[in-house]
Amino acid sequence: MYGRCCINPSFILKRWGKELFFVVLGQALAAVGALVGVRLLTEVLAPTLYGQLALAMTLFTLIQQLLVGPFAGAFTRFYTVAFENNEVPSYLQSIFWLMGRFGLLVLILGAAAVIFMEVSGQGDLVLLTVTTILFTLIAGTNIFLDGIQTAARHRIVVAWHQSISIWLRFLGAVLLISLLSASSQVAMAGYAISALFVLASQAYFFKFSISKDINYQTLAMRPVRGIWVDKINIYASPSIIWGIFTWAQMTSDRWALQAFTSTQVVGYYSALYQIGYYPIILLSTVLSQFISPILFHQVGEATDLVRWEKAKRLVGWLVLASSAGTMSIFGITLLLHKPIFGLLVGDEYRIVSSYLPWLTLSAGLFTIGQMKSLLIMTTLNPKQLLLPKILTAVAGVLLNFLGAMWFGLPGIVFASIIFSASYLAWVSILTTHHFQHKFIL
Repeated sequence: MYGRCCINPSFILKRWGKELFFVVLGQALAAVGALVGVRLLTEVLAPTLYGQLALAMTLFTLIQQLLVGPFAGAFTRFYTVAFENNEVPSYLQSIFWLMGRFGLLVLILGAAAVIFMEVSGQGDLVLLTVTTILFTLIAGTNIFLDGIQTAARHRIVVAWHQSISIWLRFLGAVLLISLLSASSQVAMAGYAISALFVLASQAYFFKFSISKDINYQTLAMRPVRGIWVDKINIYASPSIIWGIFTWAQMTSDRWALQAFTSTQVVGYYSALYQIGYYPIILLSTVLSQFISPILFHQVGEATDLVRWEKAKRLVGWLVLASSAGTMSIFGITLLLHKPIFGLLVGDEYRIVSSYLPWLTLSAGLFTIGQMKSLLIMTTLNPKQLLLPKILTAVAGVLLNFLGAMWFGLPGIVFASIIFSASYLAWVSILTTHHFQHKFIL
């Protein structure tokens, strides 16, 4: 399962075709679910309410960037190392310990947010804050478990949960709105309830796909704070540091529009983002999710130059595929943005369809940069990404506020393109010059 392989395209498809099929299937169903969900929500929520929901989701994005993403990535990275060293039990115990600390921290942050809302006279937002925190806690745990299943290459399990999580999220929100009322709080409560159903399924499959092979008597004898906690913390630390900056960049577009335009415009932009940017990121996740565990299996503990060179060639194929996909999607949306919007969003949102191809271009450029950065993530301490991540994110925040202030929604779209192009250029320079003739331990 974890052996070395040749980086030949036909060989890859033959050997990994089944895995690729389930990764593509899971993400394709998730992408369709997201598109259908946007259509349903934009029919039952006015742009202002949809904008409120989008702003609330920036809190989830904050926790995801600061904690969930970095640690889920670390969990994925070290599964192979633990597997090759026959230390999966202690690895899992360390992960469960870290997940418990994550839950406690999210609850503390949630309590602080609620107190702030009350003290600042924004009591009407308390319920929205509470439901957002509950969704963040449950959805974050699901992402952690997905990371472990991805590392173990249990593709069917991951595909199942990633697809149903998106479908249930939107369907749950629409159903709850139909039963109660059309509000951002009710929609977020629907998100949280749906995530709880997914978590129940995650726990069931985890028990039978991974933990069934664990010797619990041996596991109980191992110390909770072990070497795996230290390794995971070291690997996740750079991502946590740049996470606050990437979160600011990812959410400043909506807050800048809120500051210089209106919540209604935020709603328009959120629908545009869900149609134009989000599906591209999902497609990039197909590639990343499929190839990351394979890359990590190839490089192991990153001490073998031959193994690392094979991973480098595989990343090159990914970059080529991402580039071709970006230009194809940009061309299609440039020609068909009006019928695409007519199909996927409510009538009230269709006035911004002309910006769709440019947002897809931004997403594509960023995706190419992310594919290139996978080479750096194969090291055991990806601190080389700190500078490009932080500085481009800071520039992106500045561009978003200037764009919103001077041009409104169009300014945000083109600020996104400049940010993505800058990130791609920096990562390209970093991987070309820093990794061309040097093996990073």
